[in-house]
Amino acid sequence: MTVNESARWRRRAIALGILLVSSTAANVAAVRVGERLYAREQEVRLDPIGLHVHERERSGAGAHANPVVAMFGDSRVAMWPPPAIEGFDVVNVGVGFQTTEQALLRFDQDVAPLHPAVVLLQLVVNDLKALPLFPERHDAIVEECRANIVRIVDKSRALGARVLLTTIFSLGDVPIYRRVVWSPGPTARGIVEVNAFLRRLALTNSGVTVLESDAVLDDPPGKIRGAFQLDYLHENAAAYTELDKRVVPLVGRRVAPPR
Repeated sequence: MTVNESARWRRRAIALGILLVSSTAANVAAVRVGERLYAREQEVRLDPIGLHVHERERSGAGAHANPVVAMFGDSRVAMWPPPAIEGFDVVNVGVGFQTTEQALLRFDQDVAPLHPAVVLLQLVVNDLKALPLFPERHDAIVEECRANIVRIVDKSRALGARVLLTTIFSLGDVPIYRRVVWSPGPTARGIVEVNAFLRRLALTNSGVTVLESDAVLDDPPGKIRGAFQLDYLHENAAAYTELDKRVVPLVGRRVAPPR
């Protein structure tokens, strides 16, 4: 074997070794993802609407000295550090992975006992991320989102609370590995449709205010700025800091009920 042939074989062996290591790592990662998904499925079966998550908040529901701002929704709320708002106690009762249907079902357990003065809502993305999987159900899924939001708003208003609706946060950059099995286009279109509905809802209900999150977070319109993106569905601490700059004065001045 010549020197050149030996070098070629070494390069091939190295390439094969890299391929084998990469394949093994990908298989291990796939198994771990599968394990997490299985665990999540079992968790939902054991506690379909996530009532175990905020047991402590429910147990102390009557201990607040100030009017309560209840932050309610999915993981985008659960990951949102409660802002300090003078004259209010802010309680976060967000639960990750939840759809509007799940949120509606747990409202009476997690929000109503707080007797909130203000309910801040950020919901819907978990409903809409299913749109690429069920294209034939697009209209029905969007309509169900709208109906569930109306029910949650009505429940909030029946408690005497004002409602601060944040428009649905836009998607961020979707990684290539995710695009192989999921297309962001239908979800992005659904976000536009539901956000238009949220704006109309606020116009017809004096107890509802809309916070235009895209004006705070997006660049270009319809896409979260890279500086605010944790992943394609979630925002980082800098994003929530910017949102707080809008939330705090809205709650303190316009959204808060008269004293």
